[in-house]
Amino acid sequence: MKSGSLDGGLDELIKYGRAYNSDPGGFTLILMTWIGCIGSSPIALRSLPFLSFMGTLVILYFGARGFGTGPLWAILVASIPLTSSMLLHYATELRAYSMEALAVGWLFFTPLWLNQYKKGLAVFAFGIIAAILASSRYSAFLPAGAACFTALFPFKPWRQAFTRALLFSAPILFMVFAAYLLFVRYQAVEGLKPPDYVNEFLLEGKDWSSVMKAFKQNLFSAPGFSILAFVALSTVLYFFNSEKTSTWKNIIVHQGLFTAITLLITIFVSWWGKLPWAVDTRWSIGYHALGVFCLGTMIATIGINFDKTKNTKLIKWKIPVFIFLSILVFKSQQEAFSKGRPLYETVAFCLQDCKENGWGRLFVSNHAIPSARYLIEVGPFVGRFDYPDSVYFESAIEQQGQEPICATTYDSVILHDTSLMDSYLQRIKGKVVEIRKYNPTILIRIQPAENP
Repeated sequence: MKSGSLDGGLDELIKYGRAYNSDPGGFTLILMTWIGCIGSSPIALRSLPFLSFMGTLVILYFGARGFGTGPLWAILVASIPLTSSMLLHYATELRAYSMEALAVGWLFFTPLWLNQYKKGLAVFAFGIIAAILASSRYSAFLPAGAACFTALFPFKPWRQAFTRALLFSAPILFMVFAAYLLFVRYQAVEGLKPPDYVNEFLLEGKDWSSVMKAFKQNLFSAPGFSILAFVALSTVLYFFNSEKTSTWKNIIVHQGLFTAITLLITIFVSWWGKLPWAVDTRWSIGYHALGVFCLGTMIATIGINFDKTKNTKLIKWKIPVFIFLSILVFKSQQEAFSKGRPLYETVAFCLQDCKENGWGRLFVSNHAIPSARYLIEVGPFVGRFDYPDSVYFESAIEQQGQEPICATTYDSVILHDTSLMDSYLQRIKGKVVEIRKYNPTILIRIQPAENP
C-alpha cells in the first residue's frame, strides 16, 4: 500500500492493519477487492458502505416476510433504518460502521434463517456470511458470540441442536482465531487495552454515580428503549406461548435471548475496559443497529397479529394503525435525515464558513482528516485554501497525547465529533471566540488570549 493506496496486495494490507488500523481487517480486505473491481472514484468508494446500509433494509424486509407479514407491513418495517440518524450518518462513510450494522442485522435474524433452512450446508453457509460481516469491527464479535449461543435453540433434539450450533459457529470461531493471529496481538497494547481516546466512554474505573449516569444515557435512549422493550416482549411471548407451537413466537423468543445476551456482553466488556459503551458515539453503532432491528421486529409482530386475527373488530383497526405507524416512521425519518448528514457534508460546512470569513489557518482533528483531505485536495475546495501550508492534520499520536492546540498558529479547529468537544477545548491554548455546531462536526474559532 504505497502512498496510502490499497494496491500493495494482501501482505501490505496486513502490515497496514497491524500498524494503523484498530479493526479486524475484514472491511479493508473487502474494500481492496472492491477497488480492484469497481475503481477508486469517490462514488465507487462510498457505494460500498452504502450497499451495507441498504442491506439492513433488505434484511428487515425479508425478516418481516419470513414472520408472515404482508408486503406493505414488510416495507414499513424495512424503512426503520431510515429513522436512525447514526446509521444514516455512516451510510456513505468509507469506514466499517455500516458493515457492522449489517452484521448485527444478519446475526439478529439468525434464528429465523436457521428455522427456514435447516440443512447442514445452509447452516454452515449462514455461519460463513456471519463471520465475514462480523470481521468488520471488534465490537461485532459480541453479537456474533451471542448468535453462536442462540444457534443452540430449539435445544431438542439436543444432538441436532449441537450440530447446528457447531456448523454455524465454526466459521465465526475460525475468523476470530485468524483475526487474533493476524491483527489483535500486533494492534493491542498492555493487555488488549483500547486507544486512550475511548477511556471516558468505558465503564471501567468509574464511580457509581458515573456508572448510573452511563446506564441511564444508554438504556433510556431511543435504541435502548427498543432493546429493553423487545426483551420484555420476547419474555412475555415465552410465558404465554406455553405449548411452544407458534413458530414466529418461538423465533422472537430466541431473538430476545440473542438481544439480552448481546446487551449483557456489551456492558460486561465495557466494565472490563475493552470496548466503549456510549450511545452518542460512533463506537456504539452496533447498539443503534440492534435497537433498529428490535423496533422493526416489534412493528412486524403488530402486522402478524392483524394478518392472522379472525376478530372482525380488530381487523377494522388494521388500516388506521398502519397509517398511524407510517406517519410516525415518516416523521422520525425526517428528523433523522436532518441530523444524520454524512461527516464529509458537515466538514464541508465548516470549510465553507472558514473560507467565507477568511479563517485560513486550520487545525483538523484526526478523524475528520479523510473527509477534509478529499474536499480540499480533489473536491469542491480545491485551490480555495493555502494548502498544505495553512491546513494542519492532527496525527493519532497527538490526539492520544492530548498535545496543545495553539491559537497563535491556528484560527479555526475542525472537530469531527461533538462528544469529544470538552477534551479538545482543554487543549486549546488561547481564547475560544465561537463554537459552531453542525452535528456531529464542530467548528471552533480561536484567537490568542489577551495579555493581562
